[in-house]
Amino acid sequence: MQEQTHILPKTLMKGLKRVSYSALQMPRIAWYTGHYALGRRKMGPLTNPGEAPYAEHSAPLDRDRLKASFRELFKKDWANIGAGIYKMPLEATAFSNPMKLWKQSRDYFIDAEKVAHRKVDQHHSEVLSDHTREKFPRYFLQNFHFQTDGWLTKESAERYDMQVETIFTGSAAAMRRTTLPFIAQKLQENSPDDLKLLDFGCGTGCYLNEVKHNWPNLNVTGLDLLQPMWVRRAHVLANIVMLILLMRRQKIPDYPPDLTT
Repeated sequence: MQEQTHILPKTLMKGLKRVSYSALQMPRIAWYTGHYALGRRKMGPLTNPGEAPYAEHSAPLDRDRLKASFRELFKKDWANIGAGIYKMPLEATAFSNPMKLWKQSRDYFIDAEKVAHRKVDQHHSEVLSDHTREKFPRYFLQNFHFQTDGWLTKESAERYDMQVETIFTGSAAAMRRTTLPFIAQKLQENSPDDLKLLDFGCGTGCYLNEVKHNWPNLNVTGLDLLQPMWVRRAHVLANIVMLILLMRRQKIPDYPPDLTT
């Protein structure tokens, strides 16, 4: 009887936790899916009048397979959380500031129209100038995904995070978390204080933010070809040591990481 008393609260708590997880993910998915659908409508045709419709350079989309993979992703995400492999995600904090959400939403729709114009006109190097050419490799001086400011400003860093989640209709963060069980497995044999993690292509630090949320004492380093504005955003998000490779001649510091992502 006493054993059943202990089991009941655990079962109840896990059930409440699952409800909390669903209550977090469903509005996020609806939010980003809505932005994707409305954004595509605002973008309109991606070709000039008289030209053939724009076609993706990939096989036809298998929507049934995509939906099944989408459901399986969140099913696995919850299974890992329910098993205690990693914590509930930090995503709820992103929906706790209505003014920030409104600003991100407004910026997304404004830039969606600009993206469409650049795509139609093939204007993907607006950030290229004599000034920037001296600082960065040519590859870096593009409007990646036809986004305003490329990867060169604080605004573009914030815009990038919104656009990535929208492209993946709210599943990008869950996709990043699929790597956390591998880190958890490594940490079963070692203390976080004794390990170093190096994240290649860390972007704005969203993934490392999740890593530090789960293992605050793990030594992490983010590595990317970034402007200082992006670096500061990553540092604020994850409180990490950031290495900046702004020129081709710079090299990765000689220290062996225990984990790489």
